[in-house]
Parts: sequence; structure tokens; C-alpha cells
Amino acid sequence: EQPTDHSSAVSVDRLGESRAKNANAFLLRGRGEKPYKLLTRIRSHSDMSVYLKPVFWRRTEGGRSPVGDHVDGEWTQDEREVFGALQGQASSINQRVNNLIDTGGEEGGGVELRVLRFMAIRNHEFTPQRTVENADGFVYPKLSPLLERESQSGGGELSQVLRSLEDRRLLFGEFVLRQHACRNCSSAFLNFEGMCPHCGSANIDTDDLVHHFRCAFTGALDEYKEEEGKLVCPKCDRALKQIGVDYDKPSVVHTCSRCSEQFQDPEVQSTCYRCEHTNPPDRQVERQIKEYEVTALGEETAMYGLSDSLLSILERESRVLDYATFQLIVESEAARIERYERSMSSLLLVRVTGLKDLRMELGDRSQEVIEEIATAFDNTLRSSDYLSSRDESLYMFLLTETNQSGARRAGERLENNIESVLSQNLQRPPKLDIAVQPVYADVDLDNLSEQFLNRHPGEPAVADER
Repeated sequence: EQPTDHSSAVSVDRLGESRAKNANAFLLRGRGEKPYKLLTRIRSHSDMSVYLKPVFWRRTEGGRSPVGDHVDGEWTQDEREVFGALQGQASSINQRVNNLIDTGGEEGGGVELRVLRFMAIRNHEFTPQRTVENADGFVYPKLSPLLERESQSGGGELSQVLRSLEDRRLLFGEFVLRQHACRNCSSAFLNFEGMCPHCGSANIDTDDLVHHFRCAFTGALDEYKEEEGKLVCPKCDRALKQIGVDYDKPSVVHTCSRCSEQFQDPEVQSTCYRCEHTNPPDRQVERQIKEYEVTALGEETAMYGLSDSLLSILERESRVLDYATFQLIVESEAARIERYERSMSSLLLVRVTGLKDLRMELGDRSQEVIEEIATAFDNTLRSSDYLSSRDESLYMFLLTETNQSGARRAGERLENNIESVLSQNLQRPPKLDIAVQPVYADVDLDNLSEQFLNRHPGEPAVADER
């Protein structure tokens, strides 16, 4: 039934109209595939005031639809109290959407920004759910409708987007399961078969291998005769009494029905149900499936775009290392210092707080100021130093051949340079919290970072006593 001009319903063909943009939520009805198709139309809309909007499903008693896993909530006609709770949930989501629009968040930005913004607005963990409905073998509830092709082809586009966002430290991923997928089409539905290593046939029979202690004969179970309910050894004709007493079953033996060869280790092959390509298991794709949540940098990027955060500018303009590489370099430097005992290097930890306030106060001019902050960071680096980051707020410098006093002076220069930039532009500039630590053997960067982030700004860092 098509909505009329006086109806409270909105056709999916009119999502660009003001009535759709100003609605508090979209309410879906029906069962089967139809509500899900309507949801994908909403989530694939170009206007973020539409695709970020809360969507609820009114299901009929006993009615089923794949849309139930992907909406923000559901209720039946009799569940009035549930509907009231959904209204409160819609209000919370809409407030975050309005904040995004009010900060000048630009439309577009590609599918990565769409997914990131949706996750930031919903503000919870997104956990994969096993399914046989697409070739990936799993689905991310609520996220999949953002990429309509994902649910149709199972091409893994959403998984690639999530991995890309994690690589850029916009999402934090936590391991859920390990999966093998077809190296040709990425399908997770593989059939593993044992093959005859001599002729390649999968038509093989498996039998226990029986070892008779008395005469040391070892053979397949079907080689032993059976008399009066007991096995009889084909070598010595003695009846076997009890397993573990005079015989055991140390292994199994396989017999090929095609070539009659016997063997203990079949050759394992895996065949894809989707494209029918066959490969050894170790040549298929192994991937980690994770649950994801948005990082502090991801929150910032969802608001202001993928290209203009402080970290993204530093990564473009400076020698910013990924965190894992930085850890290895710090460990190598610590080992060098411990071995030669002739020098000292230091870690300079810098926490920047209040960048969101800067953007709110300066608006379009904030980009220029953030670029000046990035320049101050870059000027602190010497050619022998290294810079990395945990997220948008925590930065770590490895200052080689620099004692703690020298590192503090470098931190003071950085602080003065940034304050001179910010004091000219802001009434309340972002705050810098700085700490210095010596580089020593077995330095734990993760623990050091957590201690630094959890202390109160201005509180002295916990220095190592060694």
C-alpha cells in the first residue's frame, strides 16, 4: 500500500524529502525479506540525516524476518512499554546525529566514513554472528545493511572496511574466532576431505590398527578373524583376550577403494562449495574474525572526516610509525643501551586533551590550527628520533641518545610551541600533559601508556627506580 500525502508513512522512494529527514525514526512492518529490503534502502541513502536515523521493526506474533538482527529495536502491537523504551532510544540516537550535523560533518566521504559514523552514533561493540545466509559465514548485525552488496553476494566488503578502519586505529578489534576461507572467492563454506596419497581418490575406508603384544603382529582390524566373539590373530592364531592386556589399537589405517593401497596419513584437500576450487588447507586464506568498537580517534574522525585529524596530518607529514613497529624499535634500543652501558635514551609521552573543544570554538579555522600543532610535533623530531601514537590523544617520542633532562627540555619546547599557536586562537586552548621515562630493558610500553593515561594531568610520572 502506497502512503498518501496525509499519511504518517514515508515511501522509500521519497527518503530525500524533508518529512523523512525530520522524522524521529523509521518504523518497518511486515515479515520475510521485504522489511530487510526497505532497511537497506534507508541505510544506503546518501543523506546522513536519513541513513543514520533509528529504525525499528514492528513484528507480528510469530512473524520472522532477517531485518530483526539489523534494526535498532523491535516490538509487537501488545508491547506498549517496549515501544516507550524505543522512543527513548530513538531520542538518544537522534541527539548524537544532530551533534554530528551541527559540527559540520560533511556528507560523502565514502563507505568507510559511513560505516564509522554509524558505529560511532550507536556507540557500542559490534560482534559478528554466524550465519549460513551469505558466503562469509558470519554477519555484523546492524552494519551489513550499510553495504547492500554484502548481504547479497557475501563478498566480504564490510569485513575489508572494518579491517581498514582498524589498521588506521579508528576501530579497536578483539579476537572472536579464526576462520578458513576459499583463496579464490573468499567463501567460508569449505568441505575438507581425506584423499588417497597414491591415486587421489576420496573413496577410502578407515579401520582400527590392532597390535598383538604376544607375536608383535600389527594389522587392520578386518585382517583379524572373529571366533566366538573374540578376535583371533592371523599370525599366531591365538585369541585376543582384552584390550590393554594382550593387545591395543595404536592408530587407524586407511584403505583406498580405487587402488587398494593402505596408508595411515591421508592427503587432506578442501573444496569450496561456492566456486568448487580445491586447495590444500594450508593454501586457503586464514583470517581472524573480530568484534569492533570505535576508538577515541575514531570518534574524532566520525565527527570531522577521515583526512583532517591531528594524527592523520602527522601521518602524512611526519615519520609516524605504527605502534607495533615502534615497540620493536624501543625494545631494540633498550637492548643496545643495556649491552654497551655508554648512553641513555628517553621516552617522551604527550597527551593532548580538548581537541574537540578546539573544533567547536574555531569551526572551519580549526583545520589550520591543527596543522600548526602537527608542525610543532614535527619540529620536535630529530632525524634519529621516532614518533608513534596509541590514538588521537596519546603520542610517544623515542629520543635516542637523550637523557631525561634533555627529553624534558624537548617536551618544554614542544609545549611552548603549541601554546604559542593556541593562545593566539583560543580562550581555552587544549591541554598538554607531558611525561619522561628512561629507556631500559624489559620496558613495557603498554603498561607505561596505561599508567600515563590513568594519572591526573600534571601528576608526576611513575619513574622506574633501577
